[in-house]
Amino acid sequence: MPVLELRVAKVIEVLQEEHLYLSQEIAVRRAARPGTRPVDNLDQIEHPVPFHQGFYPVQFYRYPARFPTSLSPYLIVDNAKKLVGLLKTIFEATELRRFDHDNGTIAHIELELDDSILMISNSTENYPANTTMLHLYVPDVFKTFDLAVKNSCEIIEKPVNKEGDPDTRGSFYDFAGNYWAVSTQTN
Repeated sequence: MPVLELRVAKVIEVLQEEHLYLSQEIAVRRAARPGTRPVDNLDQIEHPVPFHQGFYPVQFYRYPARFPTSLSPYLIVDNAKKLVGLLKTIFEATELRRFDHDNGTIAHIELELDDSILMISNSTENYPANTTMLHLYVPDVFKTFDLAVKNSCEIIEKPVNKEGDPDTRGSFYDFAGNYWAVSTQTN
């Protein structure tokens, strides 16, 4: 590989680490708005601007990875490490930043789930565990639901497409008692 190509490859690697440029796969995923059908390729997106060798500047897509969305749910649970592991498995969540207490429990962690940031911390005496309901659009509701069930989540409702609803939706509880509704727009 020529020296110039090696340097360009290294620049892209650094830019990706800094979340300034995205691979085509991630750019395609982020270009689709939540609640809409997924985009198969960048030809379906208005004005895709290639950078180099299939990498794209984040500013041309709806969600710039370095900047959080305006609203970020915050979960406080009794075993944050376990929940983080579960969300990485089910949703392919990516850890953005993390701060631990001296005892090794999570004081604060930020996970990227598609175009959203979810914040989590371990419960403490001053901040007891709580539960909530979350809804997340996913590329394949059946695959996501199956992963949840295989990882000991409790079924609330198997994925179903109800008359008049453009979504196929299923729901489950995680081990901490949070209610997760997952959907894929199918109509």
